Amino acid sequence: MDKEDVKLSEMFRSDQEKAFRELFIRYYKPMVLAARIYTNNHPESEDIVQQFFAKFWEEKLFKTINTSLRNYLQVSVRNACFNHLHRNKNRPNQAHDPEREVEVDHAIDFLLRKEESEVFEQAYDELPPQSRKVFELVYFSNRSYDETARSLDLSINTVKSHLKNALRILKNSTLLNNYYSDRKKF
Repeated sequence: MDKEDVKLSEMFRSDQEKAFRELFIRYYKPMVLAARIYTNNHPESEDIVQQFFAKFWEEKLFKTINTSLRNYLQVSVRNACFNHLHRNKNRPNQAHDPEREVEVDHAIDFLLRKEESEVFEQAYDELPPQSRKVFELVYFSNRSYDETARSLDLSINTVKSHLKNALRILKNSTLLNNYYSDRKKF
C-alpha cells in the first residue's frame, strides 16, 4: 500500500474532515479520468465521481475499507460507472473488462506522477541557468562530474559548486516544500 494512502487511512481515525479533503484533492481528477474511460463522457464521469464522494462521506465508507485505499477507490469508481451505464442501458457486454481496469490503473498512476513532475519542473525552472545545466547533465543525462566539466568548459570544483547550489535551491523551494508537506500531512 502506498505510504501516503496509509497515512491518509490513519488520518481518518483522528481528523475525518481533513482526511476526506486530502482524499478528494489527491484522487478526484484521477477518478474522473478513470470514470471517463468507462463512460466516454466527461460530464457524466464528473457526476459519478462527485456522487461517489458524497456517498463516501455521508455513509462514512472509509470505516469499511480493509484493502488499499487506492484499490478501493478504483473498484468503487468502476462499479459506479457500471451501475450508471446499466441504469442508462449502455452497459458494456462484459461486466468485468481486465483491459479497462489496467487502463484505469495506468491513468491514475500517470496523473499522480504528472502532478509531482509538474511541481518539480516549476521548482527546477527557478534554478540559475548554469546550475540548471549542471544539474541536468549530472542527474538527467547521467554524466560524471568530469564529463560535465569538460562539456561546459568548467572545472570539476565549479561543477560541484553549481550542483550543490541547485540542490540547496531545490531543497529550500517553497513549491516543493509545500507539495511534499501537504503529502506528509496525511
